[in-house]
Amino acid sequence: MGWLVGSWIGKGVWHFQGDAPMSGSLEARWVAGGTFLEIVELVQDNDGKTVHEDLLLIHAKEHGFEALHLMDGEILPLAVIAKPGCLEYSPKEGHEGPHWTHEKRAKGFALRLWFGPPKGQPQITFAYTAP
Repeated sequence: MGWLVGSWIGKGVWHFQGDAPMSGSLEARWVAGGTFLEIVELVQDNDGKTVHEDLLLIHAKEHGFEALHLMDGEILPLAVIAKPGCLEYSPKEGHEGPHWTHEKRAKGFALRLWFGPPKGQPQITFAYTAP
C-alpha cells in the first residue's frame, strides 16, 4: 500500500456520462500513528467545478485489511484484497456500492471503477501521476 502514499494529480473519463473528461487530485497519507492509510480524492469537471469528493480509510489487520469509504454522507464498509501492485475494493457482504481498483503503474497508478460487480469496461477510469 505504501506506493499510494503521496500527492497525485489525475486525468480521467466518466464513461457513464458520455465519456466526460475529468481531472482530479488524490492525497494519500498514513494517519493515527501509521495505523490507517487515509486517501482523499477530489474530482473536477472541465469547468473546474468539484463533482466528486470522497474519503477512504484503510486499516491493515492481522488477517487482511478493512476499509471505510465515506462519500455523500454515507459510510460504506469495504473488503480489500491486496495483490502485488494492486488493491481491489468491494462492498462487504450485505452492502451495495462501487467496486474499484488502484493499480500501480511505472509513473503513478490507475483507478478503474464499476458501479456494480466488475463486468466489462469500467464506468470510470483515471490515471494518477506525481505533480
